[in-house]
Amino acid sequence: KKFQEIIEFRLSGEKRNLMDPSGTKVMNMLNTQYFYAPDNPQTPQDESQMGANPFAFGNAWLVQDLHKVVNADEEILAINDVDVSTTAIIQEKYLSKVPDFKYDSSGTITQEVLDYKPNHLIYKFSANADQFVVFSEIYYADGWNAYIDDQPAEHVAVNYILRGLHVPAGEHTIEFKFEPNKAATLSAVASIGGWLLILVLVGGAFSLYRDVKNPKQLNDNS
Repeated sequence: KKFQEIIEFRLSGEKRNLMDPSGTKVMNMLNTQYFYAPDNPQTPQDESQMGANPFAFGNAWLVQDLHKVVNADEEILAINDVDVSTTAIIQEKYLSKVPDFKYDSSGTITQEVLDYKPNHLIYKFSANADQFVVFSEIYYADGWNAYIDDQPAEHVAVNYILRGLHVPAGEHTIEFKFEPNKAATLSAVASIGGWLLILVLVGGAFSLYRDVKNPKQLNDNS
């Protein structure tokens, strides 16, 4: 749903501003490498309508600051005014999951593509201070899990559709793994645990009711 909304709200108009980086923010943050715009008035008829996007942000980038919004409506509107190449737009409900950080201009984040798998993304990170990284990948609440040096890490939604992650100072390996079975298993365990708790409570209530209803039997047994 969110991706469809971003298409209608931003992308449908961005194809008319292909040579303006401020007019192609969503294309750039999605790391769109090439574009094809047969109806683009900026493209002369005698030139190719297929071209490279010189403004793409890359697979991931470090941001200098966070722009806080209250809800999703404010988040998508903020894309118009915020420089998303240097600032991440984030809802207030996620702020507790993002510790303080100080932008390091010498920091780097690169994606490893030794053996590309769409369900397992690997990045190499290096910085002298804690950083906040934005990834040009769609954020999904369930199924995708983040890891820093093989340890689970909590990523958040930013820029309406993307992933963001706080990374501590130093050199680290960051991984995103699509693990829907793990999510389903955790959900099932939580569900089973909930039912077991209900059974325990019901059993305890029944036992109490029985004891109150038969006090004479209790006295006889004692």
